[in-house]
Amino acid sequence: MANAGNTYVYSFENVAVTLNGLAVTGFWEGDDAVTITPNSDNATPLVGVDGDATVSYSTDDAVRIVLRLKADSPMNAILDRFYRRARAGNFGGGFPVSVRNTGNGEGGSGGEAHIIRSPERQFGLNATQREWELFVNAWQWS
Repeated sequence: MANAGNTYVYSFENVAVTLNGLAVTGFWEGDDAVTITPNSDNATPLVGVDGDATVSYSTDDAVRIVLRLKADSPMNAILDRFYRRARAGNFGGGFPVSVRNTGNGEGGSGGEAHIIRSPERQFGLNATQREWELFVNAWQWS
């Protein structure tokens, strides 16, 4: 019997990102508006002179999240306020973040996000992206 095949649909409209309970809006164009990268490799192999190998698995559950926003996204001002508050010592242990594909449930969340890189700001003829990088310890994949 021939496989009829399945068609699956992906849309960025199904991606929901929240920071401190606020929905992020105004994403930049392209296929990389949101990226989540593990902070370190999952494991480190070591092969001894006798040829035996040991693989050490990392306990690092941290991730780096990059958000690419349009210059006129209201989230830029909110993230700038988060950064200023954290730098002044008024933000405690960071802020909660969640990234979820509501279509298939993929994503995750973490309770303590910190802004580790603010965007470059350009004021030229054409609009440019604002790229924020967050560090989240103890990321929980769903």
